[in-house]
Amino acid sequence: MDLKMPIMGGIEATRYIRKKYKHIKILIVTMYDEARFIIHLMENGANGYLLKNAESKEIRRAIYLVHEDGYYFNDIVSKALLKKLTSLSRSINLN
Repeated sequence: MDLKMPIMGGIEATRYIRKKYKHIKILIVTMYDEARFIIHLMENGANGYLLKNAESKEIRRAIYLVHEDGYYFNDIVSKALLKKLTSLSRSINLN
């Protein structure tokens, strides 16, 4: 899945696929490394997230892990999710 596609964008397509075909695993492959995209896609059902410039070894590993374990988190995904959790934790503690 890519983020920028004609007719239906990757976020919308991920949401649609996840709703209609719950068993399908979705691996995002894109050039966007912004935390907001990563978090939004993971929240909408993506099983993994890769950048287009990823090494072939990482792509194979991601496909295997998504198939076997149901998810693939590399450093950019882990950092984005940790940032989101930290932000949520701070906002909860402030209330």
